[in-house]
Amino acid sequence: MTRWLLAAQEATDLGTEPTKPMQRAIQGRADSIIRGALPVSSVLSVLSEGKRADRGSPDPDSNLDLYEERAAIREFDGGQARADAEAAALAKAARAAGMTPEALRGLWAAHPDARAYLAHLTRHGPQTYGAMASLMGWGATRAWLAEARLRAAGLIAMGPQGVAVPATRAEGRP
Repeated sequence: MTRWLLAAQEATDLGTEPTKPMQRAIQGRADSIIRGALPVSSVLSVLSEGKRADRGSPDPDSNLDLYEERAAIREFDGGQARADAEAAALAKAARAAGMTPEALRGLWAAHPDARAYLAHLTRHGPQTYGAMASLMGWGATRAWLAEARLRAAGLIAMGPQGVAVPATRAEGRP
């Protein structure tokens, strides 16, 4: 197990944020790992301009990326259940945006592309984002971003075949 994964799993067990593992040289050997006080930076957390995306970004799409990244790290590397990972990631993204989680979800759901995507998905049934892009005359990136906003807002879920379905259908409601 890598020292990074070990740090993430220990933090999950303790209910804290992971900190960077550092190696300490013992008699000329760097084989002892100690925990530092520096938080683990995400891929998006340090931008080239020196600003941190996870500390107060006003851009909802930056916060969407932060949400997706943190949820995935917590679920796959940290071993948290998907619902718990997404709730914790949403809280972190909302704090970064200076909003409540409900307000941030509402902002994602209100985006015009997200509303159009949901209307088409409701009308045409479960689809992949590639099929939706073709159906709507969009590029795949635009369709994926609309789908990501809707997933983060809790309005769609991924069905058993890996296609998007409106959340009411995923929960067994008409």
